[in-house]
Amino acid sequence: MNLSAITISGIISYLNELKPRYLKKFRETIYGPYLMELSTESGDIIIIFSLDDGVFLPTSYLLKQGKSKGFVLDLKRRIEKRRIEKIEQIDLERVICFKMGERGQQVKLYLELFGKGNIVLTDPLDKILMVKRSLKTKDREIIPGKKYKLPPLRGFSLKEVNVRTLINVAGNEDKAASFLIKRLSIDKYVVLEALHRMKIDPETPFINIKENLSEIIEKIKELAEIAEKRTEGIFMVYKNDSPAQLLLFNPSYTDERVKKLVDLTIAGDEYVREVIKRTELERKKEFMRKKAVSYTHLTLPNELDGVD
Repeated sequence: MNLSAITISGIISYLNELKPRYLKKFRETIYGPYLMELSTESGDIIIIFSLDDGVFLPTSYLLKQGKSKGFVLDLKRRIEKRRIEKIEQIDLERVICFKMGERGQQVKLYLELFGKGNIVLTDPLDKILMVKRSLKTKDREIIPGKKYKLPPLRGFSLKEVNVRTLINVAGNEDKAASFLIKRLSIDKYVVLEALHRMKIDPETPFINIKENLSEIIEKIKELAEIAEKRTEGIFMVYKNDSPAQLLLFNPSYTDERVKKLVDLTIAGDEYVREVIKRTELERKKEFMRKKAVSYTHLTLPNELDGVD
């Protein structure tokens, strides 16, 4: 399961509604994902998040944690017990920022839930103090001492998109869905749902929807607001009986099995169960592999050595 940016916006909105006070705990679980425990005005809440899966969800499971060491040990010493001033999503992308105070200086904790994922701790001016995975690309350099820079938007921001600009960059062969997904910094699920609700085939040539483009953009913005406020509910999309995608609008565009959930914690619990099942399967495979290797190294009894 991999969360879309629109879904993350609804999760951040939910956490802020609880009025978080401070970060009680930051740990790495024995199953791989990280665990955060937040103190809020509504009580303590556990967050499970995975850099590999791009997941950030509340859960009722307190997964077993290993002994903190290295990066996790250093990070938890810097951020645990800090007051949470704000939790926000950056530019409607899969980047979450915790602004935390006290201990003489504000710090920012960035969780990047795209690509291979990353955890970055900065000072108030975004100077990098710690980073899980240093990297250097043509667009940014994420190493201690450098200024944290967000990844470039992959398309036009919903706040800044201009219909005329979109029309100008469209090609004659472009299809409605693929063009909007490529050119807008928005999840494909939102684009597909907006087109479906407007009864527009995703494969419609873009040239045929130019007159409706303003309405389509407004429908996409409407869905983004629905997801943030969770007004339609919480929906899990399943593939082969496993949770594949969590959406915060009713996904009428898909033929996959969809189940409406009562709250976000249930979604987090489903993800945790999948992680446990996956980890146990991987451990079983590793055990069988080692067992098979041990058989290949068995030696013949001495009395049979050299027998043709």
